Amino acid sequence: LQLFNGAGEQQITVLLPNPFLDAETDKVLKEPDWSRLALWDKLRARWFGLREPDPIDRSAGRLRGD
Repeated sequence: LQLFNGAGEQQITVLLPNPFLDAETDKVLKEPDWSRLALWDKLRARWFGLREPDPIDRSAGRLRGD
């Protein structure tokens, strides 16, 4: 998530947890940890009114470029 001011200057970047990376080491996991999408699911529910998780968010088999 990137936020910009009125002049188009980047103010902040927020990185959400990645289900393909280990939380401590950022190394690629053998199997995705879909529980790491919990924050994303909460943001979708709050800001977009989407109560159910999107199955597409959990459809990738591996980290792209891996």
